[in-house]
Amino acid sequence: MRAWAGLCLTTVLAGLAYSLAYLFNEHFLSFTRFADGVNWIYLPSGLRLTLVLVFGAPAALGIAWSSMLLALWPYGWDNWPQALVTGLISGGAPWIALLLCRRLLGLQADLAGLQARTLLMMSLIFAITSAALHQAWYGWSQPAAGRALQFAVMTLGDLAGTLLVLYLGYWILKKTAPRL
Repeated sequence: MRAWAGLCLTTVLAGLAYSLAYLFNEHFLSFTRFADGVNWIYLPSGLRLTLVLVFGAPAALGIAWSSMLLALWPYGWDNWPQALVTGLISGGAPWIALLLCRRLLGLQADLAGLQARTLLMMSLIFAITSAALHQAWYGWSQPAAGRALQFAVMTLGDLAGTLLVLYLGYWILKKTAPRL
C-alpha cells in the first residue's frame, strides 16, 4: 500500500511541477512563442525529460494528465479529444525517448555513468521525438501550412529548453554530489 501511495504522489507532484513550468514559460517566456504550441525556448520540455529520467512511468503519467488539463483549460470540454492526445504525447514522448536512449546510448536505469555528452544526445533524441509526435498529431488534427517549419522550431525550442534544464540539473548534481 505504501508503494502505491508513493507512485500516486510521484504522479501528482510530477504533474504539478510540469504545470508550474508550463505556466512559467507562458508568462515569462511568452516572447519566445513562434506559433500556438511552438516556442523557440520551451523549458517544460526539459522538465518533462528530467522527471521521466528520474521517476519513470509515474512522472510520464503525471505529465500526461497535467498536459491534458492545461489543453482543456482555455477551450473547455469541447476540446477533450485534442487535449487527450496532446496529453498522451506530452507524457509519452519523454518515455519513448528514454527507451530509445537506453537502447541506443546504453543508458542505465539508475543513470550511472551519466556524462555531459550523453545528456546532449538524450536531449536531441527527445527534442526530435517530441516535436515529431506533436507535429504529426497537429498536422493530422489541424492541417495548416508551415508544419515543417513548426517542426523545426519546436525541435529547436524543445532542445534549448531541455539543454537548459538538464545541464542546470547536471551542474547542481556535480556540485552537491561530486561522486556521481
